[in-house]
Amino acid sequence: MINKHFGNMQVDANVHYKFANYITKGRWISFWHQIDEVVKLNPKNVLEIGVGSRVFMLFLQHLNISFKSVDIDPLLQPDYVASVMKLPIKDNFFDVVTCFQVLEHLPFDNFIPALREIARVSSKHVILSLPDAQCVWTYSIHVPKIQNVCFHLPRPQWSAPKSSVCKDHLWEINMKIAPLKRIIKCIEDAKLALIKTYRVPENPYHRFFICKINN
Repeated sequence: MINKHFGNMQVDANVHYKFANYITKGRWISFWHQIDEVVKLNPKNVLEIGVGSRVFMLFLQHLNISFKSVDIDPLLQPDYVASVMKLPIKDNFFDVVTCFQVLEHLPFDNFIPALREIARVSSKHVILSLPDAQCVWTYSIHVPKIQNVCFHLPRPQWSAPKSSVCKDHLWEINMKIAPLKRIIKCIEDAKLALIKTYRVPENPYHRFFICKINN
């Protein structure tokens, strides 16, 4: 199915979200960060844009956090069938709005409009994750009483990649059209205040952005 807002073929959910295809060890760690970042904000209600495998949803429901979802695919049975470009939700309705590994499926020209629509329906915080194409070496050092300390060192490269790592992505962070500085500027232009950004230590392909509504 082709969606006018995404401009590319949508994945077959019955195949794409199968455990062996989708749920890698690294993605499990990303799920932990998704849940951890939300729980730390102590929200009354949460909106997830992009249903995915429902792991995030199940954990939040287990924690008795009010939860709703949005997706363009009705077969995934979201609470709202809609595009991130036009959410059928009142202004400032959710304490936290999350959007994990979704926006890279839109043309980059739609990135800021999508961010503004996400910000519109949030009253407090927005949590994003996006793929980061910059290759890094990951190091982990065990420090007594502190446990593991992880950090990344960029791998040398002559130029930014022109194409994405995943064939379903129209762009990724640190591709030629989307350096990290430009992504942060887009977030600021969407009236969001960036609190922090980081790459998941055990899955550096996923970069998180924790933002608050800039009133």
